Amino acid sequence: MKIIKGLLIVLTLSLTISCSEKGENEMKTNDQKEGNNKIEVIAHRGGSNLAPENTLAAFKNAIKLGVDMIEIDVHLSKDGKIIVIHDEKIDRTTNGKGTIKDMTLAEIKKYDAGSLFDKRFKNERIPTLDEVMETLNGKVKLLIEIKDGDELYPGLEKKVVETIRKYNAVDWVIVQSFNENSVLRVRKMDPSITTFYLLGRNFNDFYSNIAKEVNAGKTIIKEYDGIAPHYSMLDSEKVKIFHKAGFKVFTWTVDKPKDMKKIIDMNVDGIITNSPDKLKEILNK
Repeated sequence: MKIIKGLLIVLTLSLTISCSEKGENEMKTNDQKEGNNKIEVIAHRGGSNLAPENTLAAFKNAIKLGVDMIEIDVHLSKDGKIIVIHDEKIDRTTNGKGTIKDMTLAEIKKYDAGSLFDKRFKNERIPTLDEVMETLNGKVKLLIEIKDGDELYPGLEKKVVETIRKYNAVDWVIVQSFNENSVLRVRKMDPSITTFYLLGRNFNDFYSNIAKEVNAGKTIIKEYDGIAPHYSMLDSEKVKIFHKAGFKVFTWTVDKPKDMKKIIDMNVDGIITNSPDKLKEILNK
């Protein structure tokens, strides 16, 4: 009886260890899958197909939708306030007219930034970066695009960096710009802030230089953490080269489901879209 009892104990322990190891291995595999396939859903201007672009209404909707990140654009008002809007003028998105740099915050706030999208958003106002930071408060990440930078708005980068620090938001804010000097200025002011360089017509030259260095086995000295080209410029090989160089890759602005599927297969790190609901649906299939 003692021998049988001993054998039963050994068998039980063996089964327990085996099941435990199996569970750990399965968990590890699932974690690895998520790590490899995680693509961040980035709501362009808050998801401008769903709500008026660059408004608090759009940002709240994006948070409710469960996006990973919200992309915004910033300019500087006449009285030095950071204004969240895409264009230099308020004409396209509001019922008013005027250029941001020639208007005070009080003047900008007079105009309706919601009704042109839908009457349901009547009296929505153009927000400041402070208002956006308070609304998001780390619930989702924030991708700030600096428009033109010091060349048009002296001190804009400094004010953006100060605002990020004010809200202790280094961990959940990324700064990007088509203006490489803006990106470099932000990085110099605070290297702990994640920065991305938006690529347009200069993409081919930029990629060729990076590919040459990577293929030669050289270490890339990165001046920013990631790059963000238009999706039409990318393919799987290019994304792979950028990853080998140590860059993260975001791409813009992907709105058609067929393009979303194509880009997902390239293993990019983030997709900027006006239709985050569609992108989430495809990623969750």
